[in-house]
Amino acid sequence: MKTRLLLSICFFFILLTGCALPPTLQYDGREREIILQGKPLNIRIDRWGATQFTGLIGMRQREENLHYALLDATGVKLLEAEVNPEGGYEPVRSAGPLKNSALAPFLSQALARIYLQEPATQPCSGSWWYRLCRHEKLEGGWIQYGKNGPFTLWKAEILQGIDEKNMAILYHQPWLGIQILLGQPSAVKE
Repeated sequence: MKTRLLLSICFFFILLTGCALPPTLQYDGREREIILQGKPLNIRIDRWGATQFTGLIGMRQREENLHYALLDATGVKLLEAEVNPEGGYEPVRSAGPLKNSALAPFLSQALARIYLQEPATQPCSGSWWYRLCRHEKLEGGWIQYGKNGPFTLWKAEILQGIDEKNMAILYHQPWLGIQILLGQPSAVKE
């Protein structure tokens, strides 16, 4: 009887923290200097170590949103959308094999996490159920991640190179085995 009561109380507190408000986010635009240089970035999407897509992505800021166009290696526009800071997206255009795929919502959420979201207080903000954290690296750059309790749901980090041309951003969702690598051509290699 005591075990059931204890389990019920624990379940109630887990349910209570799970229904907590999402963390307040702050957008200061430090990463936007990387994307607003006017040059498309190379993008490589891997799943469980196998490359699923390589191409180019062009991004620009529109007020608080991020507008992006995904191109294949030959420069044909496959997907175009606008992302808001919460990760929601408004499709502008999709064509070819990506027309009915789930890539647009996934990529939109990843780009919002990388470029548009920051914790309201450093290094972390949110509840126990979902925390958004950002840490500055000693050698330069940053690492940012979202946690659900003790589990890391996603992680994004700057991979510093010798100079700005060798800088890349790596986004990783360990539970899905997905990695997205964004960077200048010299930084994103097969």
